[in-house]
Amino acid sequence: MNDFAEFSKLEALLNDEAVGEECLSFIEAHAYLSASIISPRQTSAEQLLEEIVGEGFATLDAERKSELQAEISGLTKFIERQLLAGEALDLPLELDMDDDENFEDLESWCFSFMEKHLADEDAWFEQGGDEIAQMLLPVVAASGIFEDPEIDNIRQDKDLFFNMIADIPELMIDLYVVFHEKQDV
Repeated sequence: MNDFAEFSKLEALLNDEAVGEECLSFIEAHAYLSASIISPRQTSAEQLLEEIVGEGFATLDAERKSELQAEISGLTKFIERQLLAGEALDLPLELDMDDDENFEDLESWCFSFMEKHLADEDAWFEQGGDEIAQMLLPVVAASGIFEDPEIDNIRQDKDLFFNMIADIPELMIDLYVVFHEKQDV
């Protein structure tokens, strides 16, 4: 895990009561931005800010929106640099699943990733549904977003599940390449 200390201001802004209860946490925002960057459908910076903040967005003053936008832009660039460099995506959490708190963080990260993915789902599956579904399986399984017997079986097989989870940082690169290799060349 990378040291995300440089994003402490963003974390504080997202946790501020003035932003609202629906605002994503830092871990959730990281996942949401990761999915947005990977997605073949681009979302404007303003729209991303509104989606990350939720209902509280309407009550934020211009200065707070500007601060949040600048900090979110910094995190977006950080994630983009990693993906463009072909580096395993640093997650703002530990992948040690023996600790309940770490698992809750991973579940939150995966759930938020899936929320953004589902918002753009049709675009994700235009370029090969089966391949994308297979690549997303570890994130889907860890998110807890779907109740499905096959996913329940994966989660109950701890060795398989933990091996799948360990692959998530690398899978983010693979997903990014599927959607962006032709555009970035």
